[in-house]
Amino acid sequence: MIFRNRIFALGLAALAALAVAQPAQAAYGVYMCAPEATIGAQSRTIGGTGTAVPSQATYSLNGQGCAFIANADVGYFASLGFSGGQNLFSISVVGLTANSTTSNSPTLPAGAYVHQIVLAETTNNAVTGGVDLGTAASGAQVASAVTLSGNGLTFIADSALLKRVFGTGPAPAAQQIFYTCHTGCNSSSVNLTIFYSLF
Repeated sequence: MIFRNRIFALGLAALAALAVAQPAQAAYGVYMCAPEATIGAQSRTIGGTGTAVPSQATYSLNGQGCAFIANADVGYFASLGFSGGQNLFSISVVGLTANSTTSNSPTLPAGAYVHQIVLAETTNNAVTGGVDLGTAASGAQVASAVTLSGNGLTFIADSALLKRVFGTGPAPAAQQIFYTCHTGCNSSSVNLTIFYSLF
């Protein structure tokens, strides 16, 4: 009997571990992609008033044929052959030697949620006073005075990320992210990579 109870307990532990290992589905929807058979028609709009989409919402598929689908419409899109897609992207700027401008600042798409930001200095020159990242030139709305040593590679800690989503109310918006040397660039050259998902 003791042996049976131990086997039962091990079985429960294994099931609990399996449940933890499964990817979490957001309570409000799923990021889904069109089947590969639709190559050539990835960027398009599906849905709207009078369509078979249950919520009547309109979805704009990106260049990979993917969009964030509300829970109410997941079954419909699954019936069209859509499946869960990768929802982690990155955007990079290489060789920033001075405060960035509109022409060389990365732009996050509407609905981007910032997971992580990584900075690398490549000329062995520390950025004096650290790095600021903002939603406007010389701003620090996203991160402020992040230490970056010469030839340093660092990520911005979660507690130091001041802003992760952009837009007002329920309407997400595209957003440029500006790079600024907090005090001085000190002949540094910085590579900036932003990892994000879409919501």
